Amino acid sequence: MKERIINIGPRLKQRRKEMRIKQTEMAKELGVSQTYLSNIEAGRTNCSITLFVDICNYLNVTPDYLMLGNMRGNRASIDIIDELKMCSSEEIATVKKIVDAFVLKKTEPY
Repeated sequence: MKERIINIGPRLKQRRKEMRIKQTEMAKELGVSQTYLSNIEAGRTNCSITLFVDICNYLNVTPDYLMLGNMRGNRASIDIIDELKMCSSEEIATVKKIVDAFVLKKTEPY
């Protein structure tokens, strides 16, 4: 079976530039060479799952953003997430309804 490869490079580079992070700075923080990171961004090489997760955390994006271009999650405050962990299933369902109503309101035409 042939392994499918996903090119995360263009979105990785775009996000890094949006955050105004230099490639050398990011490579140093991730513990890889600047050349290796450059090769990932250019699609010349792939990275390990561990490095992929580290990249997502460093750029504050979800894996689906780098793989598919969709950004979900990671926009909510960690404090909110921690508070939600202490809620019951019923309370979580109520919060979800409130968030859904807010998002629906934002998407309605003016």
